[in-house]
Amino acid sequence: MTDVTGHPIGYQPVSTKAFADIYRSEGDGDELSSMYRAGEMGLMAATSKDFQKLTGHAPETMAAFFETQLSTGELILPGKYHFSNGGNTHANSYPI
Repeated sequence: MTDVTGHPIGYQPVSTKAFADIYRSEGDGDELSSMYRAGEMGLMAATSKDFQKLTGHAPETMAAFFETQLSTGELILPGKYHFSNGGNTHANSYPI
């Protein structure tokens, strides 16, 4: 994300419980923390053809996804960050 946005994007690991607590108010704490835990265990590294079978579209890399979002004018990161190429921004927005 840093390469695509040109802004440093940091990562601070937290416990699975702390991760769940961060997103609990949005109703996604347990679901997201289970995926966070799976990532910690290396279970998210595998790839399959399931996405393409389900959607009819080839999967894309995160970098390609973010580049597309930037080219359409906005890159929105769920939760706390909203990057925009222009237009109106809100309290947690960071112009690119």
